[in-house]
Amino acid sequence: SAATQSVAAYQAYTAALADLHRGGQDALARSVARLREATRIDPSFGQAYIALAMTQQTQRRWGYPHDDPAEAVRRARALGTSLPDRDRLLVEGLAALFLDGDVTTAFARWARLRQLYPSFANEAGVPSLIADTCMAVGDWDRLILDTADAADDPSVPVAERARLSSLLGRAYRKKGEFERAMAHVQRAIEIWPSREGPAVNTMRTLLGRMYVDLGQ
Repeated sequence: SAATQSVAAYQAYTAALADLHRGGQDALARSVARLREATRIDPSFGQAYIALAMTQQTQRRWGYPHDDPAEAVRRARALGTSLPDRDRLLVEGLAALFLDGDVTTAFARWARLRQLYPSFANEAGVPSLIADTCMAVGDWDRLILDTADAADDPSVPVAERARLSSLLGRAYRKKGEFERAMAHVQRAIEIWPSREGPAVNTMRTLLGRMYVDLGQ
C-alpha cells in the first residue's frame, strides 16, 4: 500500500522528508538511511519507496554519492494499483525512465501528474525530473517551455528551484540567449543550498564561461 500502519515506519519516513527538504549531502544521506529503515520495518510502504527513489535521484543531481534509484522504483511499481492515483502517476513516470528507458511515456505521465496534482508534483520534484530528462536528451526547447514557470513557483522547494535555474541557464546558453542564461545561473548560485560541493562549483565555472561568451 502507499501508506503504512506502522508508527515507527511513519516516523522514519517523516524525518527522512524533513532531511530531503533541508538539502545538502549529509541531510540527503540521512534521508536515505531513514527511508531504508522505514521500508525495512514495513516492506509494503509505497510512499517510502517513492521517496527513496526521489532522494537517490536528488543525490545524483547534486553530484553526491548515491545508489541507483532503479531498485526503489522497481519496488514501488510492484505495489501497482494499491497506490493512490498521484503516486501511481509519479511511479509510472519513474519506471518508464529508469526501468524501461521510455522517455516519451515518462514525460506523458509527469505532464498528467502536473495537470491533475500540481502542488504534489512540485513538492515531489517533478519539474526537476522533467528538466534533467530534457537535458539528457538535448531537448532545450521543452526544458524551457515545461519548467521555466516552476523556477519561480514558491510551492517548489528552494533546492529544486536552484536546480531548475541552473538547467535553464544551460538551456538558454545552448540557444544562444546568453543574458537570460547568465541571469538563471546567477540566481541558481544565490539560492543553492550549499556554498561548496561539485554542483555549485560547476555552476561557478559555467558562469565564468558565460562571461567569456559575452566578451566580459
